[in-house]
Amino acid sequence: MRRSTRAFRQTDVEVLSGIYADEFRFRLPNGRLLDKRTALDVIRSGSVKIKDVRMIEIDLRQLGEFALVSATVELDAELDGEAFRGTYAGGGSFIRREGKWQIVDEYIGVPVERDRDSSAGSGK
Repeated sequence: MRRSTRAFRQTDVEVLSGIYADEFRFRLPNGRLLDKRTALDVIRSGSVKIKDVRMIEIDLRQLGEFALVSATVELDAELDGEAFRGTYAGGGSFIRREGKWQIVDEYIGVPVERDRDSSAGSGK
């Protein structure tokens, strides 16, 4: 997860190409859905400018060769001139093939309000 976040921040298409599964899909906060080829093309073109992206809360559930991740993501980026700045719900699904984890599906969803004092989701 850290490797993909670092590669995304650095717009490292070569690394991301290996991390993204062939059937990869990425859902942007504006609802736009990108497949692997399109996502890599967008990154390669320079039309995405990533100033900062950080996973600040991560919940990982591994189910054998499959894993689900939900996260709170702090993002400061632009895509085709559209700004994406703030704290978002995010997540994805991963699959392990031949000992290597790949991202199958990833999303950065709607902005979220962070409440550090909230016990929501803690089982209390």
